[in-house]
Amino acid sequence: MVYLIDYENVHNNGLKGVNKLTKKDLVIVFFNVLSKKDFEEINMNVTLSEAKVKWIKVEHTGYKNVLDFQLSTYIGYLIGKKKEKKFVIVSKDCGYQSILNFWKNEKKKIKITLREQIIPTQISMTSRPLETEIRSLLADLNFNDTQISDICNRFISNNKPEQFKNVLDKKFKSRSDQIYERLENLFLQHKKIKVVELSAVAEI
Repeated sequence: MVYLIDYENVHNNGLKGVNKLTKKDLVIVFFNVLSKKDFEEINMNVTLSEAKVKWIKVEHTGYKNVLDFQLSTYIGYLIGKKKEKKFVIVSKDCGYQSILNFWKNEKKKIKITLREQIIPTQISMTSRPLETEIRSLLADLNFNDTQISDICNRFISNNKPEQFKNVLDKKFKSRSDQIYERLENLFLQHKKIKVVELSAVAEI
């Protein structure tokens, strides 16, 4: 199996489980800049693994989403070689869901999964089912795939309700209230935020 790591998105956390891979596996790490500390930590994890590891430094980083495009192009190149049919994209970026959708629609024997770690260490809500749930909750608002991915990424990258609402306001303006209203309960559940109802106490 081939694991393609969006290191700028998941950092060292995305490499959890690399030590459990075998000689048949290939790990490809896409990165921009690595500090000495990060490199030493990654190298320590990688040396404990039997998997082959390839490093790809992303160039021309002055453009938006360069790493995403290069990773997406590379997975297409690997599929074209027809040597491997199972791939894992390690990232929290919901935009990669479009790759999964494309190859699913092609009805070829290609299996691509999207997860936040090489081997998840615990049962958690991953990007793929999260996007599916968000898409379902917003179905009647007629957002396209790009907009759904954008909302999903903002959902994941903000940890407080007010932060999430603010970024929705900036991006979607008049439609942000509709979006937040439908996603509020899911957001609180996903971030494990407890809702406490406070009752007013009248002073006598």
